[in-house]
Amino acid sequence: MKLKTIVSVTPDPLPLSFLTKLGSDLNYIHIAGEEEQKKSKKKKSIPINFEIVNHALAILNNSDMQPVFVHCLNGKQATSLIIACYRISHGWSLRSALAEYTRFSDYARPDIAFLENYHDCSRTGNFHL
Repeated sequence: MKLKTIVSVTPDPLPLSFLTKLGSDLNYIHIAGEEEQKKSKKKKSIPINFEIVNHALAILNNSDMQPVFVHCLNGKQATSLIIACYRISHGWSLRSALAEYTRFSDYARPDIAFLENYHDCSRTGNFHL
């Protein structure tokens, strides 16, 4: 499988030296997900928001960018939340998306609430909570 795009949901972009080694045919998109925690005065356990999810989904849904590799700092929370939201946006039930999410991520109640809210917002189209 030849990747066309890497989506990096991390506080800092990958080092330029690393990206150079990957070649010029690869699209690299950095989405500063963990910045959400730094900006907030209160502790948040969710490192992303709907804006970040929708940005990532726009990339995942763009056939010119596929295949896409999504990663975050620990490879679980932000990536798993984005993929669960992708599943929901493609017609999976909340129950099915949560079942897959819980198999691949160490989840907590805020994660489940985030996905429940995303599911509800995806049905109404109102992502401005």
